[in-house]
Amino acid sequence: MTYFTQNNKYIELLFKIQHFYLLSEKMKAELLSIIKSKLKDSTVDFQTIEIILEYQLSAVLGVLKYWLWANKSIIEKELINKIYTISTNGVITMICN
Repeated sequence: MTYFTQNNKYIELLFKIQHFYLLSEKMKAELLSIIKSKLKDSTVDFQTIEIILEYQLSAVLGVLKYWLWANKSIIEKELINKIYTISTNGVITMICN
């Protein structure tokens, strides 16, 4: 997250509507490519992995976009903790608690 703070003006530009879409799609494609190369000899269901990555990365990028547009109303460490907690516990669990 320090990277985001240090490169604030560039990151905010990337998170504008059209740039955000291109950035997120590029990141998803790169991560999926890395995972596929690491698991190339595996019998893993890549469609399931693609769905999981799409869900998780879209969520995290959406939260980062919200954070930037909300003028960073939450400190970085708290934001990271929230993302981690939601990712590990699940959305429904977090809403119900």
